[in-house]
Amino acid sequence: MPILALQPWSQFSRADEAATEAPGTLVFQGGAAQPLILRAPSGNGVQELEQTVTIDGTAHPCGAVVRSLSAIAAPRKRGGHVLALDDAPVGLCLDAGARLKPGDMVSITALPAKDQPESEPHAGILCFAAGTQVDTPEGPRRVETLRPGELVMTQDAGAQALVWTGRREVLFARGDNSYRPILLQAGSLGPDRPFRDLVVSPQHHIVLRGPDVAELTGSVQALAPAGALTEMRGVRQMLGKRRITYVHLMLDGHALLLAEGAEAESFYPTPAALAGLSDDQRASVFGHLPALRIAPETAFGPTALPMLDWEAAAALGAARKDNPEAAGQWQIAAE
Repeated sequence: MPILALQPWSQFSRADEAATEAPGTLVFQGGAAQPLILRAPSGNGVQELEQTVTIDGTAHPCGAVVRSLSAIAAPRKRGGHVLALDDAPVGLCLDAGARLKPGDMVSITALPAKDQPESEPHAGILCFAAGTQVDTPEGPRRVETLRPGELVMTQDAGAQALVWTGRREVLFARGDNSYRPILLQAGSLGPDRPFRDLVVSPQHHIVLRGPDVAELTGSVQALAPAGALTEMRGVRQMLGKRRITYVHLMLDGHALLLAEGAEAESFYPTPAALAGLSDDQRASVFGHLPALRIAPETAFGPTALPMLDWEAAAALGAARKDNPEAAGQWQIAAE
């Protein structure tokens, strides 16, 4: 099932008075790509949205037909397409793995697109590496041994039953570093946090705490994507890793699990996270919570803690690296 990364029109500007989707040059202002999960139900090549999505304030229903209009040319010899949902142009999709930087100039050509953009690899993978031990009422268990209905311990609500688990094998091609796992060495988050090396996907969120977190979020605890913290001491991307097994653990709501002694999130089914699942896994999650197809941004409820975006988490991690003498301030007791 294809997964496309859409850059909506609101992330671009142009100097002339023409409509955004008209041939000409756009300037990328910045912003995260929005994942679009597609399906081809009829088997005749027509692709549709798998979920309802809201783009620049307009809702597009599950089943909206996805079409490529004009071809585009982007910096660094990248290509892509103007994308439309039910004939309404909604933004640009670059080919798989390509990303724009603020200030990049993109040319929309007068040539029609010949096909769809290439799909994203490993989009939105959010999970633990197999072998990670999480706390349960009976003691630590390896994540790959846990099954739906079994109990895990959460920081905020005690013992909770798993409602869904998933497993995914990922092979990394040469140069494919965006989704290689992140290693948080023992003690990298504070004394005994984690008490043993912890390996997660880059988009998996772990708990940070301290006055610097409170300045950003108003809370002394927040969740940060692990991949944004590689400037911190003891945190690095495993660039030599060629393959890995990732495991998802989902509860009825977002919660904090204890993984190797560090607090890390349970699976939160955002559109990006759902895009990282296999077709069968996504169908299983939708079967448990059908509302995710209609209201993917809200159906699962709130996050367990405030969330730091990638940029804010990276700046915080870099500041901690540059100010090691203040490390004691960050280790505020969870109570």
